[in-house]
Amino acid sequence: MTAYAQNGYLDEAKRAFDDMPLRDIFSWTVLLQAYVDSSALDDAKLAFERIPGRNVVSWTCMVVGYAQSEDFDRCKKTFDTMPVRNVFSWTAMVVAASQHWSLDKARETFHKIPSWNAVTMNAMVQGFARNGLLRESRETFDRIPEKNVISWTSIVTAYSQNARLDEAKALFDDMPVRNLVSWTSIVAGYAWNGHGQKSTEMFRAMELQGEIPDEISFVNVLTGCSHGGLLRRGWVYFQSMQRDYSLSPGKEHYCCLLDLLARSGRLDEAEDLLASMPFAPDEVACKTVLAACGIYRDLERAIRVADVVLDDHAGSSDCYLLLRNIFCEV
Repeated sequence: MTAYAQNGYLDEAKRAFDDMPLRDIFSWTVLLQAYVDSSALDDAKLAFERIPGRNVVSWTCMVVGYAQSEDFDRCKKTFDTMPVRNVFSWTAMVVAASQHWSLDKARETFHKIPSWNAVTMNAMVQGFARNGLLRESRETFDRIPEKNVISWTSIVTAYSQNARLDEAKALFDDMPVRNLVSWTSIVAGYAWNGHGQKSTEMFRAMELQGEIPDEISFVNVLTGCSHGGLLRRGWVYFQSMQRDYSLSPGKEHYCCLLDLLARSGRLDEAEDLLASMPFAPDEVACKTVLAACGIYRDLERAIRVADVVLDDHAGSSDCYLLLRNIFCEV
């Protein structure tokens, strides 16, 4: 049952649960977590109400579920109803407030916590950074008594998100231990702030240190190539995913490559890639090529691409607007 639940096979997990001769709090919690991970919150709620002897883990699971679905009222009501809270339930509420509610609510919750630890303080580091409050983010980081790799990665990300790349890199260099997430954070910082060359340099350094990049790492380095106009290198990384790391490119990777081709004026290749993708092109992919058609005044290609996207997304006002603008300009 646990294997099914952890791999997203919800129906199979439910059948395994139903076939169990005896169920305990652990099996109920596995089922509850499976529902939450699948955003099946109505089913999660029904399961939660049936759990005999609900504990702090099952309560926290519901808080996280409502937070992820941005149902703030039920998230807060569930949290307030909890008979016992631990650091994980408090942290879940802080994260929910900082990401989906308001920083003031996150700060208010944070100051009510009986005792802070690195996990809770990391959540506030990220919350302050997400709202552009870099000074408060750094002050909270400095107060963490035992900083771990997550703490360090959070503050590196905070400076990167606020385009303070020199300081982000200095903090990254000071990290006592780095992992794939921290390496990806600095690659992303350079990529999303328009420093494509630096993002590829950091990606290469990561590989040389023995870290194995994952799908998220490749999204970020491909973004860096796109923003930096590094066409040849972008193709190399795209091909390296499968050849060197046995990773299958997803929609985000294809969209990065489409954007790179479009920015470089390689519209023939962009259109060919759009047609050969192993899944139906979505609106974002088609709009990327349409926008390039507008820049290069390629009306015939724009009409072909528009036919693709409007067949599946007939209500796309953005695509109609892009196509109309191309007609007006050509």
